[in-house]
Amino acid sequence: MKAIRYNDNAWGLLLAASAFCVYLRTLSGTVTTEDPGELATALYTLGIAHPTGYPLFTLLGWFFSHLPIGGTVIWRLNLLGALLAAFAAFSFFRLFLFLLSPSARALFGMAPPPAANPTVPRAAAAAGTVVFAYSAVYWSEAVALEVYALHLVFLALVTGLFLRALADGTRRTWILFAFTLGLSFTNHMMTVLLAPAFLYLFFSVHGFGRAAWGRIAVAVLPFLAPLSLYLYLPLRAAQGPLMNWGDPSTPGAVWKHVTAAQYGDQMFSSWEIAGRKFAGFFRELPGDFGYAPLVLAVLGLWSLRRAPRLLVFTALIFATGVFYAVNYAFNDPNFNLNAHFVVATWAVLGARWIVDLPAGARPRRVALLVVGVIALCPLFLNFSHLDKSRDTLVDDYARNVLNSMDSGAVFFTNEYERLGGPAFYLQNVEGFRKDVAVLDIILLGNPWYFGHLEQRAPWLLEESRAEVEVFRAKMDRFLESQEDSTGIRASVAVMFHAFVRASWRAGRPVYVSGGINPDLIEPYQHAPTGMVFRLLAAEDTTRVAVREPVYRPLPASNPLSPTVLWDYAQSYAYQGAYRLWLGDTAEGRRLLRKAVELKPDFHQAREMLENPR
Repeated sequence: MKAIRYNDNAWGLLLAASAFCVYLRTLSGTVTTEDPGELATALYTLGIAHPTGYPLFTLLGWFFSHLPIGGTVIWRLNLLGALLAAFAAFSFFRLFLFLLSPSARALFGMAPPPAANPTVPRAAAAAGTVVFAYSAVYWSEAVALEVYALHLVFLALVTGLFLRALADGTRRTWILFAFTLGLSFTNHMMTVLLAPAFLYLFFSVHGFGRAAWGRIAVAVLPFLAPLSLYLYLPLRAAQGPLMNWGDPSTPGAVWKHVTAAQYGDQMFSSWEIAGRKFAGFFRELPGDFGYAPLVLAVLGLWSLRRAPRLLVFTALIFATGVFYAVNYAFNDPNFNLNAHFVVATWAVLGARWIVDLPAGARPRRVALLVVGVIALCPLFLNFSHLDKSRDTLVDDYARNVLNSMDSGAVFFTNEYERLGGPAFYLQNVEGFRKDVAVLDIILLGNPWYFGHLEQRAPWLLEESRAEVEVFRAKMDRFLESQEDSTGIRASVAVMFHAFVRASWRAGRPVYVSGGINPDLIEPYQHAPTGMVFRLLAAEDTTRVAVREPVYRPLPASNPLSPTVLWDYAQSYAYQGAYRLWLGDTAEGRRLLRKAVELKPDFHQAREMLENPR
């Protein structure tokens, strides 16, 4: 025990292992909303993920998803996130511990630390690690598949190596930093947000002389070497993988993909959005960290009044992180991770300040206890809403939608968040309802998506080739600002009707999701069956089957639960109304009662029960 007490790696491993146990206990066992379905498909099939491509994460995920460790593919990939987040916790502990060392204090021009028991800095670093590892956004990366768990690893490694390279001045550490920095760019471009802080500290330490520029020159080749991983994108895209987002098979397409040109209009979209997100960041920050640890962060920030270099360094990382997050129209909490890292860093400094304050062994033990209790607040306050172990909402919803259709169906949807991405995984990885051809109308605006459809439903594109080519030509002109949105909407409608006719000629039933544009389906009958509507010709007398959703309890912690519950209730209500219209009163009333049972405030369903005519 004494050996462990004074061993830095033992402390870090204990923190990482305990975090991993918590992550494993709260780990999602199924596919979740938005990107995980698409990412899991890209990783498992060795495809191309959405911009910026994430080649390192793709290769790592492919390897891990094929390990013979049991469970479903998505469970194994979720487990990868838990392992990466736990390793990041170890790396952050070592980084925080270094920040409290004499070498770091000398680097930042701070006075030597007061003589103290070596347990004190380790306890302060551990407190900051616990605060960060169980903060809401960090924890969310450990329980479901995303690229940001690996970003956290690099955030800790790159920052730690950079500071050590400046402190010890060795060529070896500097080259290792440069290589790790380049490797981090093969995962996520948020690493670039560290540049202002790093450049400030580098030049404040080395000045602007020849030696400083020579040191930068030494780092160029080690930095560029790992970027060769991006060659994966054109090499794999040329092979036509099932998931080939952006089709980066040419130099121009690779550049657009790596620079995320597709999302360029989402950055600096408006002052209104930036202002709203800025206010939202600070409104949500206390809850993300379990409230009490912000006291540590404020004390740590206050303690930096006598360490201007460290104050500016951390403030620049925080400011660039917030600036990036609030100026992106996407409402993605993961963009806050860099800023949250700084909050945890300030909490480390605050914890150290508190523990150093009292004199004497007993008061110091009390201070350590207080810091420990504060640091554990995120764990206890965030556990319930970050526990995804029983959250099967998205998986159940996607399966219910796909099971609502007859064999060989063609299905049009525009619900990417809770249907498009999850269905992508269920069909292409687990092989669930592969007979259904799913067409995401939103993705039709991306040229690469037609290559995917050529693999999934070649007959459909062949039968509608003329309409598809007209749409694609108009879309190309639209992307070059040579076509207005009116022309695009008109060509979408023409292509949609061509798809419907081609499906019917092939003897395939056509279905749409409830959120489809009503103007598109206005010429057809739309008969409700399960969670979808079957399109029928005006003179068609086909009677669709009743299909009831099957699902597990909807978790209160999932913000989609009210929406999905409403969708289930509506599926009963629509089918009940349809049965009443067909004259099947008993079945219609049974289904309407089901709708009211799910949603007692479903007034339209109640009215139809009371007045079935």
